[in-house]
Amino acid sequence: MTMNNDDLDALLEPIGQIGEVSGTFVKWDNVGDQVTGTIVSFDLEGGTDFNNNIVPQLVLATNDGNVIINGSQAKLRKKMTEGAPRLKPGHLCRVQFVSTYPAKKGEGKEFAILASSAPVLIDVDDTDF
Repeated sequence: MTMNNDDLDALLEPIGQIGEVSGTFVKWDNVGDQVTGTIVSFDLEGGTDFNNNIVPQLVLATNDGNVIINGSQAKLRKKMTEGAPRLKPGHLCRVQFVSTYPAKKGEGKEFAILASSAPVLIDVDDTDF
């Protein structure tokens, strides 16, 4: 039997409420740090920075559990905002801290975000990210 999206939607029910996020927050210490996983959720206004300003939030399912990425760094926030149409639940995604650059208040961080063009079905436990 072949099912289309409407058939699948009829079988799916929400779990929890929007805004309920659990997981470990990412800290970008070293150039080359990266997180790869399946997108659980993405919300342009789901996170906050250290000054309690609203920023984008991306949650990825990884082998070690959910990882929460708040777009509190300027370049990361810009990439997340630009990439919003492709940051959809079920898609594979990698966020990587790629370099630093001189900024007004010290050093800024540059990021790369890669996402699959369609949902990817993988068994996270059998994958070494």
